[in-house]
Amino acid sequence: MKRKVVFLADCLITQKAGIHYYTKQFIKRTIEAYPSYDYYMVVPSHYEGIDIQQVIIPINKKIPFHLRIRNIWQIPNRLNKLNPDVIIEMAHFGPFRLRSSIKRVTVIHDLTPILYPAWHDRMSTLIHKLFLRRILTNADHVIANSHVTASDIAEYHPPTTSKIQVVYPSVEIAYTKNNTDIINDAYFLSVGTLEPRKNYESLIMAFDVVAQKNDSIKLIIIGFKGWKSDPIFKLIDQSSAKDRIIIKGYVSEGELIEYYTQALAFVFPTHYEGFGLPLLEAMTLGTLVVCSDINICHEVCGDVAVYFGGDSALISSMEKIIESPESYSHYRERGLLRAKKINDSIIDLANILS
Repeated sequence: MKRKVVFLADCLITQKAGIHYYTKQFIKRTIEAYPSYDYYMVVPSHYEGIDIQQVIIPINKKIPFHLRIRNIWQIPNRLNKLNPDVIIEMAHFGPFRLRSSIKRVTVIHDLTPILYPAWHDRMSTLIHKLFLRRILTNADHVIANSHVTASDIAEYHPPTTSKIQVVYPSVEIAYTKNNTDIINDAYFLSVGTLEPRKNYESLIMAFDVVAQKNDSIKLIIIGFKGWKSDPIFKLIDQSSAKDRIIIKGYVSEGELIEYYTQALAFVFPTHYEGFGLPLLEAMTLGTLVVCSDINICHEVCGDVAVYFGGDSALISSMEKIIESPESYSHYRERGLLRAKKINDSIIDLANILS
């Protein structure tokens, strides 16, 4: 009889940011690496992007907190009847109330609700404080998306240390060069939800300085409006270069690829990340990366990025790139090789099932 593996994958439907893409590629890579198992995924509605058996347990929006209630009651009830060998929760919360014979795996993307509660809504922080230690204790294995996240988990809950396995995100990009310029002028690109953690304020202030010396340069930010984003838009409105700061919400995958490949550089001024998927996207597409001088950026990019430790350093880096973009070609070339190594990371499912 085939071994049964279930992914709890609500985030494929409820999320549109990094966790969504991590989950999508994680499931695809797992199935490809271990084709002999029988796979299922639990989702609130049908998902077209992955061809495996789906257990659909809808979210009733009329019931407060039903998303979480499902995790604790309806989903375990269904899964105990299915009786899989292992259940992999893809986004922190669970799995709960399973029979003891079922192995539990929990994926942790970052600990920002615990470490930096000001960057999250109160409910997210409260739920993590109430449940996370118990979830980590009950898990047979814990997947972290980086060594930085793994270190944070081990420090937060030391008994978890021996159970952690690092599985990097992967990006699957089929790129065919488009000869049409998506933006006529030179531009810097940033990608990510507009929220305090991403530190867009520093990028906008740096661009304001750079734009005064370069009449046609533009800044494009691709990302959804997130938690506490009003100060970001206020700062843009006050900028002398506000007409050259372009905010995009959703763009298609094809458009996103073109924005990356035609940019002077991808700028990532984040304060903190569990991984930082846009870093990998940029390197995979051969885009020059300019990023914060923090541990996770060094883990992902190594020596193939331009790092900055403050606003003045960011301004200087952007000005040098405008003046001599060709002098950074070696970063792009080495970034392609580094991205390939990261993209090859997969879960050791055979060990988990042993």
